[in-house]
Amino acid sequence: MFCSSCGAKIVESGVFCHKCGSAVSSRGNRENIVNNENNGPTSSTKERGGEMPSRLPSGSGPPIMTFSEFRKVKEKDRQGHFKNNTTKKRKVDENNDSHAAKMVTIKVGIMTYREDTGTLKPVRGSLLTVSMPISSNSVDVKAKAVEKLSRFNQTISNCPSIYYLLYPDFTRAEKLPGTEEGFSLFRYKEELGKPYERITLYLCKSIDYLSNQGIFLTDSDDEEIKVGV
Repeated sequence: MFCSSCGAKIVESGVFCHKCGSAVSSRGNRENIVNNENNGPTSSTKERGGEMPSRLPSGSGPPIMTFSEFRKVKEKDRQGHFKNNTTKKRKVDENNDSHAAKMVTIKVGIMTYREDTGTLKPVRGSLLTVSMPISSNSVDVKAKAVEKLSRFNQTISNCPSIYYLLYPDFTRAEKLPGTEEGFSLFRYKEELGKPYERITLYLCKSIDYLSNQGIFLTDSDDEEIKVGV
């Protein structure tokens, strides 16, 4: 014979289950004991609505949940877990969007070709601070820099297509130095290992850049050059 509460085998003459402590009816123990082959509710559990007792006798151990109580708890846990995961994902997405839109300040100057030395050289006093999102690529940086510098320097035309964006070593800022990865302000800052405020880039007219490469063009040729960076 088995206990109707926990299913443990009990002594038929016992008053309490030796494992869970549930009381056994004194009327021949038949009402609170079930057969192993017929593990259904007893007459005493039927009187309580067909469910097993949710608690042991006072002081005999921790509470025992009915199946319906256990099911409610699990469903609540599942919903809470799903809600937490959804909230976390939404927060991550919001943080990523906020991070990409974060504004930072860098320095941008002007680079020109010096015929007397045959090299490119930064124009003294041309550096200006330019604010832009950290997600900006080379096209974004160049457009913003041209717009800003053209307002403070009459030698700069507000036409990004006739300029190249250069690193301080005179190479074009199309890709991260030494890699095939496209330029982005955030990744350049990571690779450079400097604060954004210490990043310096330069605008250089295409005719000056090509002259430094040994390719000499006229001003009219330069106006027809359409650069993607």
